[in-house]
Amino acid sequence: MTRANPVTTSTFASSLRLGACGGQAEAGGAVSIRNVRRPIASVNAPEFSAASLLGAANLMLFLLLAFVVGITRAAEPVGMVLDVVGPVQFIKPATQDVTMFTALQPGAEVGLGRGAKLVATLYAKGAELSFTGPARLHVKAGSIDIVYGAKPQERLLQAQQVQASTQGIARRQQQAAISMRNLDPMVAPAHQSAVRETNPEFVFSSNLEGLFLGVYDQEGHLVAKEKLRAGGSQRLGSERALKRGESYVWTILEDDDTPKTPTRKTFRVLHEDEVRLADSSRPTSSASVAQWALYAGLLENLWLRAEAKVIWVRLSQERPGDPMLARFAH
Repeated sequence: MTRANPVTTSTFASSLRLGACGGQAEAGGAVSIRNVRRPIASVNAPEFSAASLLGAANLMLFLLLAFVVGITRAAEPVGMVLDVVGPVQFIKPATQDVTMFTALQPGAEVGLGRGAKLVATLYAKGAELSFTGPARLHVKAGSIDIVYGAKPQERLLQAQQVQASTQGIARRQQQAAISMRNLDPMVAPAHQSAVRETNPEFVFSSNLEGLFLGVYDQEGHLVAKEKLRAGGSQRLGSERALKRGESYVWTILEDDDTPKTPTRKTFRVLHEDEVRLADSSRPTSSASVAQWALYAGLLENLWLRAEAKVIWVRLSQERPGDPMLARFAH
């Protein structure tokens, strides 16, 4: 990116003095005032009117803002780590282990020990890069350069999947930071989740048998009510099918519709195209950890949290030493 020459205070002050004195510039940029004949008050210099000074000040402000925006953009993550095997560490800005779902910031340097593996997304190319050690990597604003080591294997990704997976993983990181200490009798659908079917399955504590499941629409109307049976789970009757793309709230009721618990959980029924996206994006059984991690991120972005958690649990068993995966699987 070509950066405009900064307008410095000294340059601006010099041009003010030049206009005010009626001087002429000599070779080399020096200003001569030997030919000044008129008093300052008589100089007609409209270019230094109040409006012009305000315009110059605005220009300086614009350049300053452009510089700040440039710094902000440069600090945005270049990609995200999808898989780590073996000794992989940040060398700059500080020495620490690289874990899954770590954001790669410009200026960072990463070292891979012999036999180590690092898989990361590169947002600028919409690609997945797989590096093997020994190697040293330098993260730049739009690339991951190799200081030494073998060239990475590259796999192009769908832009929609990369964006959705990244957002979903970020959301899961926020959820994993919240410690759930109380046993919740209302298990699924979880709060702020989604379901594929219009007659979803509800999972609840077995000691709620005999009470009632209540489902409300966004206007607060009770659209479905069923008595809870033994076993701790049941599917909503097909005659009470919910609408795709709509959000609902479910809770536990007494026979007279009085809430048995203050807990109310919001869920959404997926559109058909969202269901197709989830189905078509599913990796094969032999796919890599990185591919399954991307898919789990996509599920998180669709609010299919229960399906995503199954994958997080399995991946945490394959990468038992990764702390972030352990939190995701919890």
